[in-house]
Amino acid sequence: MKVKIKRKADEGLDEMYSTAGSFGHSHANISPEDEHCGHVERSKHQGLQNVTEQQGILGKRVWPSANPLYQKDLDIWGEPDTEIERKLYLQLHKHFNTTSYWVKQNEPPLDAESIKALKSILASGTYAEDFDRCKNPQATMMRGMHVPLSWVKQNAPGALEAMSSDTEVLDYNKPFPVNFIYKSQGKYGGVSSWTSSDRVAKSFASTESPGGEISCIIYAKCDSGLFMNTQPFAKYKGGEYKKDNGIKKLNPARGEMEFLLFGECQVVGIQLRGPRMSQDTEITTEDIDRIIGEEIQQALSEKCWPGYERNPNVAKGERGSCRKQTNEQESEAPLEEKTDYSKEKDSGLHGWFSRQGGKGKSQGWVDCNTCRKDKKTGKKTCKSCGREDGEKRSKYPSCRPTPSACGTKGKGKKWGKKK
Repeated sequence: MKVKIKRKADEGLDEMYSTAGSFGHSHANISPEDEHCGHVERSKHQGLQNVTEQQGILGKRVWPSANPLYQKDLDIWGEPDTEIERKLYLQLHKHFNTTSYWVKQNEPPLDAESIKALKSILASGTYAEDFDRCKNPQATMMRGMHVPLSWVKQNAPGALEAMSSDTEVLDYNKPFPVNFIYKSQGKYGGVSSWTSSDRVAKSFASTESPGGEISCIIYAKCDSGLFMNTQPFAKYKGGEYKKDNGIKKLNPARGEMEFLLFGECQVVGIQLRGPRMSQDTEITTEDIDRIIGEEIQQALSEKCWPGYERNPNVAKGERGSCRKQTNEQESEAPLEEKTDYSKEKDSGLHGWFSRQGGKGKSQGWVDCNTCRKDKKTGKKTCKSCGREDGEKRSKYPSCRPTPSACGTKGKGKKWGKKK
């Protein structure tokens, strides 16, 4: 890494290389006492209090037995952890190491006493090197969620209507501007998890939750709420907590780049995953319902399967409009019996999102041109109708609600299944 060193105007500018990664031919041996004294002096200069000689609710030093800086010389720098200090270590580890499925109602990993202590530490600036409050007004926090469509309509009016009706590409749409207050609630009490990583937010948004219908990412500015960075906790490991409680690391999920929000914040944007806008056109919910209705009607209007004939007593497109021919002994059911469009008819876009989709956690209809029979289960599996960004397929998607409905014909003469 190059380091630029400023000189006076008449002295020019020299380029030098950092020696941080090299000791050279010789280096001074620094005793633990001198190293700690230097750490204290730098902390005082920077306004940090977690290693100074001031006494706080966590003592002079935070979790010294689990801090690599002090572990080798605990006889000098070690001190008993305070009661709240020990409780915070155990409950923070429980928060980092427990998935939401194992968290019980009214039993959050961080209880009211721990949350109160953390808020107090963040507000006072004490131990700021470890309990790092995000104050940068330009920093953006993201939270990935799987939510009901009704939640989106209530908190982000117009976001669903801004999505494309073309299911050829299924991906995250552009962030849609909103303005509402998000308050931490649910099984985690007054704490919610956020991140500064787009990748991590999308990963959490793909995790299905009870009642959820659509994946989304909400955006908030760092200074709009009480956000705490958990990255500094990654250095703490071992010590008395490994010996007494079997905890190897305080924060084993460092890669999530998690920020904890205490209370509420101002949300300024939302990003939905679904049919992505392929061009700058406006689309309404009525347009989406109309397109789904046309697709259903087209499928219902197709010819009856071989071995069946039109029932003159039932209108075309209605249930039972195909009946078994008297001179054929086929075991297949009529088209209307095989393809169920009731969800789309009753709920429109809700019904489309409620479909299981292709492999993995995708939602919506499936592409019949990609169906394959699983050798182990014998079931037919297909890819999602909507293609991911950059994905190429040999044929244009021929879409149906479920893999079992892929026996129907695709519309058009140059694409889809030919039968």
